Amino acid sequence: MFTAFTGMGVAKGDKLEEFVKSKVPVVNIEDLKMPFAAVAADLNRGTRVVLDKGSVARAVRASSAIPGVFPPVDHQGKMLVDGGVIDNIPVSVAREKGADIVIAVDISENVINFNITNLLDVMLQSITIMGAENAKYKKKEADVLISPKVGDVGMQDFTQKKRCMMAGIEATQKAMPEIKAKIEEWGGSGRRRSEVRRRLMIKLPQRQNDRLSSLRENGSPEKHETVLRVHDDEPKKWDIVYWRDI
Repeated sequence: MFTAFTGMGVAKGDKLEEFVKSKVPVVNIEDLKMPFAAVAADLNRGTRVVLDKGSVARAVRASSAIPGVFPPVDHQGKMLVDGGVIDNIPVSVAREKGADIVIAVDISENVINFNITNLLDVMLQSITIMGAENAKYKKKEADVLISPKVGDVGMQDFTQKKRCMMAGIEATQKAMPEIKAKIEEWGGSGRRRSEVRRRLMIKLPQRQNDRLSSLRENGSPEKHETVLRVHDDEPKKWDIVYWRDI
């Protein structure tokens, strides 16, 4: 336990970053097909940091850097730790990113722990309790809450990964009726389905703008859609925003 006193964490966290790199072929968040954001906390300033650009693997590592377990991550000019320090269930971030239905996951249901024997245990249990109190209010903002039964797995226990994954799968399966009901409720809330629109952002070089008409003629999904062009910070690029019926 000597490293817990001399360093900033008992584990390095680099294996997690390498694992993400090996499983996710896309390097940067902005190039992912599905919208993604990781939430971390700025340890120096005490503010929430939403990572929606840059390295996918680094963002995941930073947002998973539990204080005391993993050292803070130097990323984008900030010293970052697990976002749960500030926002354990960041429903508001999903709303800000345009989500209509937010499905959140809460693992703070059980905070009971009688196996506290050293300084690190004290610190981690304190973080767990604070996170649970934070979650009490945050999880009320979600449309659907999934609560896997993993409360007896400690923060330092890396031997029960498969069990935790299965618990998450089972909890999600149980929540499927509620998820489907929320989707149906949302789809029929005063709007016809044909009026519900999805926004798709695609960056194209300026010289490729003339290809839009040919894309439509070839029967692509963008056919008959309204196109809004917004110039971005890159002098030779445009953001092409499609609004399409679903």
